[in-house]
Amino acid sequence: MKGNFVEISSVIKPHGYNGQMIAELFCLKDIENEEFIFIETEGYLVPFTIEYFKIIGKSNSIILKLKEINSDNEVKKFVSNLIFSKKNITETSSIQINDIEQIIGFTVKDINHGILGRVSEYLDIKKNPVISIINISKKEILLPINGIKITDIDADNKQIIISTPDGLI
Repeated sequence: MKGNFVEISSVIKPHGYNGQMIAELFCLKDIENEEFIFIETEGYLVPFTIEYFKIIGKSNSIILKLKEINSDNEVKKFVSNLIFSKKNITETSSIQINDIEQIIGFTVKDINHGILGRVSEYLDIKKNPVISIINISKKEILLPINGIKITDIDADNKQIIISTPDGLI
């Protein structure tokens, strides 16, 4: 989080030649109602106007087109850069998705598989951070943060509702 901004995505790679890019979202609702996003460039948050975006299958990836970027070479300058939005857009509770270490002790519930267990640890593995969940049988489940979609965080009841792609669990 940077001041009044919250990290919502990152630029993965160019898509085509007209300035489209593939971005990995941390939560789809973070971008659904946005008109502008901000890409971190050399330590500064640079505003861009969203022309359109399209969800890629059932993943958290999108094809994103910004009005100010019109070639694949321009997109290449932003690969691996973080994308931010205004803080108040992504707030669903008192906890932000990017404050992931605050969810230790929360119960994790998948919309398809039910309650998975409690978050016991956050492992900050470069390019593949995971949360460790201990289920009722005391077995550890490792979930990659980039592989799940957080649909809701209920801070009052200490519960996280997620949606995982087929085959992850």
